[in-house]
Amino acid sequence: MLKFNKWNLVWPEILMRSGLGRWLILRRQGYKLRFYNSALSRAIYLNQSVGVDDESVLEALLKSGDVYVDVGANIGSLGLKAWSIVGSAGSVICFEPHPRIYGYLRGNVELNTASNVTCHNFALSDHDGVASLDVPAGGRSDDMSNVGASRSDTGLSIRVSRLDDVLQDLSSIALLKIDTEGHELFVLRGAEGILSRVQHVFFESDLVSLARTGVRRDDVLTLLRDQGFLHFYLHYQDRGFVPVAPFLHIPFLNIVASREIL
Repeated sequence: MLKFNKWNLVWPEILMRSGLGRWLILRRQGYKLRFYNSALSRAIYLNQSVGVDDESVLEALLKSGDVYVDVGANIGSLGLKAWSIVGSAGSVICFEPHPRIYGYLRGNVELNTASNVTCHNFALSDHDGVASLDVPAGGRSDDMSNVGASRSDTGLSIRVSRLDDVLQDLSSIALLKIDTEGHELFVLRGAEGILSRVQHVFFESDLVSLARTGVRRDDVLTLLRDQGFLHFYLHYQDRGFVPVAPFLHIPFLNIVASREIL
């Protein structure tokens, strides 16, 4: 991690505003990223430990030859971490609806010459059609974009589809990761046909974001239980997987749902 001084905050702004940041390479364990004009690029530049906890989940659940699906892939950090684990025998499928961030995702995939990583520029939900991608004011909070119910005058008009339609030919998925700022339940409703072929689901559960879409945390857990996911965990690098139940009151959790005891 960088030793703090005022220039640590100034340089990211200079790099992003000038466009020169794309020539700066952020080296991670097993892959690399360009310093694009994005919130996640900036966070990683300032603190190399950003995302390491999530990467440890992938390290624990994926192996060579596996299939990993990333819904809400952002600039590709977790997708590329998965790629470094599953190797050439496996495959990674990424979905990122924000057009600009999708360009950064593609750029990072090309930077790593990750030929078995497939990228899609649309959102996932419980229906096919068009929706609004609402982006917070300021333009760079790309990690907070969320899918609305319909077209919006203020949001980006984007295509939405169902995982059941897009991934119907896949015979098995080792890990499905979903980070969609409160839209997770709708993604899962559009994947009920393929969930029987998924071994683990790794998803964000933020009570504030869920409430914005009229969803409770238990709605998501109930759908997964009905699909045969009976074990729910948090993951800590020093303790491994721990049951999620004692922590369910915490506003923000990253939860692993599994068909097996971990």
